[in-house]
Amino acid sequence: ERYKLALLSAVESLYRDKKKPFLGELKRLLKPSKQWLNQELRAAATVCASDASRYFLVPPFAGEPPCILLRQPPPGFDEWYCGLPVKSQRSEDQEATRQLEASIGCARALTMREVIDSFYKDCIEPSLPEVQQRLRLRGWTFVESQQAVLLYACQKSLYQVCKPTCRKPVVILLKEPPNSFSGWFDGIGVVPQASAQMEFGLKSLLAAGFAPRLSGGVAGAAEILQEHCPRSLGELRALLRVFLKKGLLRYDGDELVASKGLEKELRDLQVTPRTPERRKARIYCNI
Repeated sequence: ERYKLALLSAVESLYRDKKKPFLGELKRLLKPSKQWLNQELRAAATVCASDASRYFLVPPFAGEPPCILLRQPPPGFDEWYCGLPVKSQRSEDQEATRQLEASIGCARALTMREVIDSFYKDCIEPSLPEVQQRLRLRGWTFVESQQAVLLYACQKSLYQVCKPTCRKPVVILLKEPPNSFSGWFDGIGVVPQASAQMEFGLKSLLAAGFAPRLSGGVAGAAEILQEHCPRSLGELRALLRVFLKKGLLRYDGDELVASKGLEKELRDLQVTPRTPERRKARIYCNI
C-alpha cells in the first residue's frame, strides 16, 4: 500500500512540474528513496495497470517512451497539455490500442497473442520472464521485450496483468482462456504432480536410452523429453520436478542426472526384455 501511495505521489509531482509522465521519469523519482526493491521499481507499470480507474497507460508511440497518465488529473490542471497525446474522438482505451498497433505493428500484436496462447497450450503459467524469453525467440529485441508488460497492460480487453508478490513475478493471463484449458501444471507456486504411470514411463524412457542427456535445466530437459512423448511441456516439467523432489534426479551444472538409486532402477529395467527394440516399445504405453 505504501508503494501505491508513493507511485501516485510521484505521478502527481510530474504533473505539477509540467513534465511528461514517462515511465522512466516515474522510476527515476522513486529510485533515490532506496526503500523500494528493484523488483518493485520494475513493477511500476503493472501496479498502475492494475488500477485502471486511476491510471491510463500510453504505450510507446512515435519514438517516445511509454507514459502513465492520471484519469483524473490534479484540480486546475489540463490533462492534455502540450507534449502529451492529443485527445481524439476515441475513448482513452481505444486510443491506447490504436497507438499500440501503430507503434509495434499488427504483426507484433499478433505475436504477443501467439506467445500467451503457447503458454496455455503448454499448461505453463505465463510469468513475465518466460513471456519475454519467448518474445525474443520470435525476433523481439531485448529492449522491446522489456516493454512487454506495458504493451500487454494496454490491451485490457484481452489480457489480465497480475501484479507481482514477494515470491511471484508478474503473470500475464488471458481474460478468456481457451475452452480446452484444464489448468497449470508448472509455475511458481504450482505444486508439481505426476501419476505413477508417468513416473514409470520416464524411468522406462531413460532406461531405453532415448534421452541420454537432460540438459538445459528443467525447462530444457522437458523439451528433450517432449520429442519422445505426447505430453505437454507443463506436464513434463512437473514430472521432472517430482523426480528432483524425490531425489531420483539431481543437478550437475545445468544437466539433470540420475541419482544412484535411480541408476539401480534403470539397470533393473534394462534386464528384461533384452532386445533394445522391445525395451523401446514399452515406453509409449507408459508415459
